[in-house]
Amino acid sequence: MHWPPTHEDRAAWSAVGGVVSSAAVVVGVASGWWPVVAALATVGISLMLVPLLRLGPWRQGETQALPSPRVRAGHAIRSGGDIDAAGPIEAGHDIEAGGDIRSSPRADPLLAGVSQRNTDLAALGIVNPLVGHFRIEQFAAPFERDERGCVFRVVIAPDCRPSGSELRTEIKDTLKDALARSSLETWGSSRVGENQATAPTGWLRSDPNSGQIATFKRHWGTSLDGGFVLWAKATLQLPPGFQFGRHVVFVLDVVEGTAGRDNRSSRLRLSLRQLHEFLHTLATTAIDEIGRAVFPLICEEPTPTILGPNYQINFGDRSLETCVEIPASFERPQDRQNIPWVEINTPGDRDSRDRVVRDTVIREGVQKALRNNGYDRIEDEIAKLPVPT
Repeated sequence: MHWPPTHEDRAAWSAVGGVVSSAAVVVGVASGWWPVVAALATVGISLMLVPLLRLGPWRQGETQALPSPRVRAGHAIRSGGDIDAAGPIEAGHDIEAGGDIRSSPRADPLLAGVSQRNTDLAALGIVNPLVGHFRIEQFAAPFERDERGCVFRVVIAPDCRPSGSELRTEIKDTLKDALARSSLETWGSSRVGENQATAPTGWLRSDPNSGQIATFKRHWGTSLDGGFVLWAKATLQLPPGFQFGRHVVFVLDVVEGTAGRDNRSSRLRLSLRQLHEFLHTLATTAIDEIGRAVFPLICEEPTPTILGPNYQINFGDRSLETCVEIPASFERPQDRQNIPWVEINTPGDRDSRDRVVRDTVIREGVQKALRNNGYDRIEDEIAKLPVPT
């Protein structure tokens, strides 16, 4: 038992009160001194009930026992008992206590539950709200029935509230102009014949096209050696609804398909460095060029946070080995099966406008894709990839 009392002493002090009141009753019955007995009984009963009801000095003891989330003062902190805080203890001068000084962070159960849920989702690859909703086979599929080819997709979304209920003509014209001036346009034009690259068709409006969605396609044409055709599709959509979420979404696909001749050796094939640079080209086009031009016309915020970019490569009638030139130094079991797709998703806590952050996500994603396909001894080659400026 202590004085001043603490909350741990409640039961002991209450027991003392019970003993005092019981003794007073016994004495009163034996002696008949009822005025004195009544006073003692009152004291005993009070001493028994007050600690249990946390009244009087026991209120102070209880208050001292509960840790405050943070203790801060611009002067000295002095206490006759313990100082127990669930956060930092800060003072402009000295800190003095008659007992212990404890600063022991205690996790909020709700926040801990949310954190654990996010950790579990991240382990499954679900690191931002776009993951799992905008795969090539389920949203704005670029192929018509019976068409096949290799598709490179990037998806981003501004984390904002739309400023209007429809995509105005001004927005669609801005999107078309940004696509025509984009890094992707330069990349695609450099891989086909000069006459086709400079054809006046450019990025053409396509279906579906409405107040809620805008679609543009660009057919660059046939490669210089006639081995493949190359085209792209851009989709901008206001919040698609329950299945796909509440965000404005921009999806950009680059499609490589056969030109009709049975010569797989002349299909598009990227070195590891070229793949790395191409994924940066997709991100630059989507975030720095399309997003910068279009999102201020759609969002209430002038510079909204960007969700993504998320990348997906669906090899279609190809495979990783036929699309990417694998360095000879990479090792892989002979009987390892090819995985027909690659996904690279940007965690929600990363600033995708930062090119260095973007580069880290791409490197980690390419390395993971190679490992998933059984390749080993890849770290040195990944480290050699230059950071695009």
